[in-house]
Amino acid sequence: MLKRITLPVLFFLCLSQINTAQTWNALGKCFWGVAGSGFDNMEVYKNKLYISGYLDTSCVNPNNYKRLIIFDGQSFDTLPGGIDADVYSLTVYNDTLVLGGGFTYTGTDPWPSTSNTYGLAKWDGNNWSTGHVFYNDGVINAVAVYKGELYVGGNFTQINGQPFGRIAKWNGSQWTNVGGSFYGDNAVDCMTVFNNELYVGGHVSLPNVSNNYYNCVRWNGTKWDSVGGKFGPNWVISLCADTINNKLYIGGGITYAGTVPVWSVAQWDGTNLSSPGGFGITDGAYTMAMYNNELYVGSLAFRDTNFAKYNGNNWIPLKVNHNGGVNALGVYNGNLYAGGSFDSIGGIAAKNIACYGSTCPQGVGVQELQVSGLKFKVYPNPAKNNITIETTEDKKFVVHITNPLGQQIITQSFQKKTEVNVSSFCKGLFLVEVCDEKGVKCHTEKVLVE
Repeated sequence: MLKRITLPVLFFLCLSQINTAQTWNALGKCFWGVAGSGFDNMEVYKNKLYISGYLDTSCVNPNNYKRLIIFDGQSFDTLPGGIDADVYSLTVYNDTLVLGGGFTYTGTDPWPSTSNTYGLAKWDGNNWSTGHVFYNDGVINAVAVYKGELYVGGNFTQINGQPFGRIAKWNGSQWTNVGGSFYGDNAVDCMTVFNNELYVGGHVSLPNVSNNYYNCVRWNGTKWDSVGGKFGPNWVISLCADTINNKLYIGGGITYAGTVPVWSVAQWDGTNLSSPGGFGITDGAYTMAMYNNELYVGSLAFRDTNFAKYNGNNWIPLKVNHNGGVNALGVYNGNLYAGGSFDSIGGIAAKNIACYGSTCPQGVGVQELQVSGLKFKVYPNPAKNNITIETTEDKKFVVHITNPLGQQIITQSFQKKTEVNVSSFCKGLFLVEVCDEKGVKCHTEKVLVE
């Protein structure tokens, strides 16, 4: 059995790969994602991109936990040990990656253990360490660094037996209060720094005041204040600072910001609120990032616009298919990375994660796999005309070949030996995957077509 895409399509894919303009590029067929539970956050640390969420991926060892994945610009990998629940937020503090979430342990010591950490952990690039939270009664949704101290926010009311109302700060030796507490059903969902103030979004009142929800407030190190008025009717769940144009973008399920009607995103210049560009995202701004002086906004929409960019004057919708959305954005090595639940983005096929820019990597997201007891030969490598797949096992197998865009272009059954014509393939790195009759993966190998 042989399935093959046509030569014109292959020719188009060749052209798309050598284009040096800014384009969308798939990062392999690695990740499974569900809107709202697939991707949570992206953060650059020690020249690697860390991606958190609930990530089921065929690109890494399937026996490891996948709450946090590392991308080095060419391939994905996991961290040693496991994480038992979601990682919601990432930041860098004192040259250490800090994770906030709903977990009780990271690394190799599952609960209960003296090394357990509740909702906060640190990673130095080689080893895990505690985040100095040994007990709390909630989760940590947001972590941020402000004036040299680590701030954590969530829905907790105490840390290590000491009362804290949804927010606390760590000065390097102890946890301290942040000008009061958020009461009632308040919860902190996001934090960022803008104009030397810490902005806090979520379902929040001004501290020490109950049931008077502003949903976004600010802290100057001494006192709390509002941000031009109240935001609603729903939570503020994303914040993004434009440091070039000195603007703060405030996003969530909001239709008003103060007295200004908005469409999921409000703009704050330090004094006044406004609606950037009028009509924009229709179902809540879940994630935001600045890239090349433009604001990119993703949502979990199942309706009109779920991914768009704002160029300072107008909103430009970006195509995302599969009734999903984009719920994590990050900038790494001069390119924009988007994660979510989609099978195409920007007009190209991509499985839940993609890169936009002029230097996006190609042939990403594959690791070679050899199952014990089953040996395969794939040759020649590099190849020009044909690839031969051979084994001594007298069984039926199926070979799949995937192009650099993550698209499966050939499926071919064989027994002991088969040959695949690759003369019409464009140049690049292809993934050869061999499975048994039951679909169990037996062997994967990267092959360079010249």
